Amino acid sequence: MMKKKILILYLILVLSLLLERLKAQAILELPSIGCGRLLNVNQFGADKGADGTILNPGICFGRIGRVAENPSRMVDTNINSYGRLYIGVGAAINCRMFLAAYRNDGIKFSANKPIYIDIEAQGFNFNSTIDNVNVLFYNGSNFVSRQSLGGKFFIDFGGNAARKLVKFIPPAQWDRIEIETKELAGIGFTFSEIKVYNIFSEFYRLQNLNFNLQPSDKTILEGASTNMQASIVSGNEIPSGITYQWQVNIGNGWINLSNNSVYTGVNTENLQINNAPGSIDLNKYRLTAQSQFGTCRFSGISDEAILRVNYVLGGQIGSDQSFCIGDINNPAAFVEISSAMGSGNLSYQWESSFDNINFANISGADAATYDVPSGISQTTYYRRKVTSTLNAATTSAYSNIITVSVLKCYLECIISNQMNTMFLK
Repeated sequence: MMKKKILILYLILVLSLLLERLKAQAILELPSIGCGRLLNVNQFGADKGADGTILNPGICFGRIGRVAENPSRMVDTNINSYGRLYIGVGAAINCRMFLAAYRNDGIKFSANKPIYIDIEAQGFNFNSTIDNVNVLFYNGSNFVSRQSLGGKFFIDFGGNAARKLVKFIPPAQWDRIEIETKELAGIGFTFSEIKVYNIFSEFYRLQNLNFNLQPSDKTILEGASTNMQASIVSGNEIPSGITYQWQVNIGNGWINLSNNSVYTGVNTENLQINNAPGSIDLNKYRLTAQSQFGTCRFSGISDEAILRVNYVLGGQIGSDQSFCIGDINNPAAFVEISSAMGSGNLSYQWESSFDNINFANISGADAATYDVPSGISQTTYYRRKVTSTLNAATTSAYSNIITVSVLKCYLECIISNQMNTMFLK
């Protein structure tokens, strides 16, 4: 029974430690700003320069009412709780106060990965001094980097800094972070305090996902293949797990594309268009992107691009004609039964052939219709070539073939046969 109780207590302890670890890794939303993941630390420290025991604090012998407290609140799930530094009033020489958060279990944080500090200064300062706020990184007891919040954090004769999120990038591996106030020498009254609300190991501001590569207009021939490409600006400011969706607008609004025989890669940054049919000429395409971090959602829409597919239909022309040898042999003009169609500028060229295999251009016959000159002496075949030119791309198609037959007619055959019979007799 005792062993069972000990086991239960042990499990409770392990669970509480895990919960505390998860708590430190919680994702928080800062309303109207964005979402961040709290720095995963397990130890905290604070020093107000009282005895000089922790990593070289200064001497604040004359400062009255100085405070360095509640460092654990810098990674608290309450977004409005904070660690606090208050300089106090009086004199100081190299007065250093700080709040610290760190790990003591051998786990290190990566170099060159941004750290975000949610910080605020409030109050009034009347000092003959230099008051500065820095962020320091250590690896064990080894100093890594000191980075300023931007010069004077307090301005002499008064100064306030609204709550803001500041990014720092440690240049080497580290396991301890400190937020310090550093006063070289001074005397005066300071009714101010530093509030450190949150320290985030990553943070994503509420903003649109921006594209650094936009899709561009394309012109291809019918049956050819091409692609549309777009990409999001990369870097640490973009949440991972971006999802993509290509959309098309055929004239009645944007709809999501699905993979099929024409489109592939509809959920990637590269849309492949295969064996393009003429029916998708003038389609518009764009890429949408979405990402989520905690409760914060991020989205972006690329520019739109137009696809031109150069296609052409040869249309249908007149019907076959026939003449007897010796007649005037003046065929009726060829007319369009159905017009040629295409996506570009159309041009025409009539061709003729005596064997219905080898066709040659007819000089000057470059209109939609054609009137064959009279006097043809043998059967001839005609067709019309239609060419579509679109953005320097050309493609052609042919009409049906018309046969103009020159025949040895029945009457002539009778006369010829009779004459042959007479001569034979």
